[in-house]
Amino acid sequence: MIAACAACQRLADDFHRLRGTALRKNGNHAQALEYYGRIHTNRQDAPLLRDIADCYEMLDDTSNLFATYRRIHALTGDIEDLENLIFLQLGREAYDQAIPDLEAMVAHAPDDWRYRSLLIEAYCATTRTNDARDALARMADALPPTASNHADMARLWAAVGDADSATAALALAVAAAPGQLEWRLALASMQTRAGDYAGALSNLDALAASSPDDPDVLQLLGFTLGEMGRRDEAVECFRRCLRHDQLNGTALNNLAYFLLLENTNISEAFELAQSAVQVERASHTVDTLAFAHYRKGNHALALRYLKEAAQLLEAEGAGSDPELQFHFGLVYAELGKLDTALPYFREALAAQPALRALLKSERYYPVLQPRLVLPEGQ
Repeated sequence: MIAACAACQRLADDFHRLRGTALRKNGNHAQALEYYGRIHTNRQDAPLLRDIADCYEMLDDTSNLFATYRRIHALTGDIEDLENLIFLQLGREAYDQAIPDLEAMVAHAPDDWRYRSLLIEAYCATTRTNDARDALARMADALPPTASNHADMARLWAAVGDADSATAALALAVAAAPGQLEWRLALASMQTRAGDYAGALSNLDALAASSPDDPDVLQLLGFTLGEMGRRDEAVECFRRCLRHDQLNGTALNNLAYFLLLENTNISEAFELAQSAVQVERASHTVDTLAFAHYRKGNHALALRYLKEAAQLLEAEGAGSDPELQFHFGLVYAELGKLDTALPYFREALAAQPALRALLKSERYYPVLQPRLVLPEGQ
């Protein structure tokens, strides 16, 4: 009698499995789960659990999907099942849930640098910066010192917010593989952001020698030269960049801004600023367009665009922009609102004292200067 009941149960299980599979293949995943749920061995059957997981995935039932794959791994002990679970979690940005599994994977395969990298990125995504730094330091000590490894380390150091270590690692990568132009360009960009203009210029000159018409090289070279005060050379670089890439928004914006700073070719600068906004409507391009309206004497329009730039800056999640604050001050001052302009000038000069040279050329500076509270020594 017991044997007969067992045979009946197997027949029923086989029917439910066949019916569930047919429904799953026809896209009826919810109904398929109902039939799979009637199979009394479904918790101990890894192939069946994979079919169940497929249904949960198609239904976007993340919680049950993860739980099912965890059950599969517990049954099989197969590392590929743990890998599948990890990538499912990462693909759905479930970093908190992925971290313990990534830690287990790193412990299981300490020489698989891919999982070390994924663990560090997961730590960063969950703002566990100290854990990310510790893991990265351990990785740096153990990683073979190849050019590609140095480049990977640079990316990871940048992810944890350590710009100095990222730059140092990328410099090692470039030294080991000087022909990797993409790495050299990234290094020059890092150096420019850090204010190491001489280092950036050295790398950019090397890039310009091998790729004289590369728009990315030309626009970064122009920006770096501009930051060094070599504006005429910067303007020429931006013009060369635009000859090869007319829709390069960075070059359009920066060329417009440098022309506006020199207060020359205002009509051309205005057209360039408009084109930059058409390519990319961002806080910095709208700010430049506002500055162009200011130079043309359109102060009401300038103020409108400055307010839009401030809204875009907030939406972008960026911090305060000294030049944007400075432009607010200029416009309010021209509108005769010196009291309103004053705090904008104070904030701008505190963050970027070099802007004072521009302010000195304004007719109202003698009236405003005694009221400015500048950083000590300025």
